[in-house]
Amino acid sequence: ICLILITSCSLFSMSKKEKPIAKVSKTYLYQSQIKDIFPEFISENDSITVLENYINNWAINQLVLQKAELNLSENKKQVEKQLQEYRNSLIRFVYEQEIINEYLDTVISATEIEKYYHNNIDNFELKENIVKAIYIQLDKKAPKLSEIKNLYKLKEDEDLNLIKSYALQYAKSYYLQDSIWLNFDDLLKVLPIVTNNKVHYLKKNKYIELEDSTFIYLINIIDYEIKDSNSPVSYVTNRIKSIILNQRKIDLISNMKERLYRDAIKNKTIEIY
Repeated sequence: ICLILITSCSLFSMSKKEKPIAKVSKTYLYQSQIKDIFPEFISENDSITVLENYINNWAINQLVLQKAELNLSENKKQVEKQLQEYRNSLIRFVYEQEIINEYLDTVISATEIEKYYHNNIDNFELKENIVKAIYIQLDKKAPKLSEIKNLYKLKEDEDLNLIKSYALQYAKSYYLQDSIWLNFDDLLKVLPIVTNNKVHYLKKNKYIELEDSTFIYLINIIDYEIKDSNSPVSYVTNRIKSIILNQRKIDLISNMKERLYRDAIKNKTIEIY
């Protein structure tokens, strides 16, 4: 790599108002091209490092480009069309995103979600066993164990709040989101449940008390759904929202294009011969 720093005797630079700071063959790098490369409040030593790195990278890129120019056939160097197509595609994409950001209705009602769910029920088959469950992991010496062993069964409305208060003080770990569906396999990763038949286990167990050498685990299987059945609508709500939003985006852009075309035909911006 030959990087030539300019001197005041260069005939080329004499024909320019601005002196270059580097040269590779017949290609020059000028100060105006590097004015935005320095971060704000940079020290003098750091600015020198930044400049050197930039010049070296610029020189390498120029060398690779010049080598490509020499070795590629004319046919392979015809990139103007591809560049124009890429530019046009990028501009269209940015504009469409602006349209989406400004006009897309992102409010999706529960009624819309239910309607989409029932109209496309075959697309929502469960691929895993899922559960609604709570659990609490406690030291065997934790206080009021007998009381908690009653509370975790959630027989009364206030029991969950009482368990949450207790868990904050004494639990080693816990999960108390009783209305959220979970993959049963994820629950098995954090609890010492051992089973060779997950479906049978879910059908036969609701209130589960397990222990190891140190801890007691209290688990309440509030509800469950078996693999290959239909997903509960609440389990696929976010997925349905994404599908509906994506379709709205497609419709919004499609309507924009159709409106532009109709207006252009009407105003004779488009003329087809």
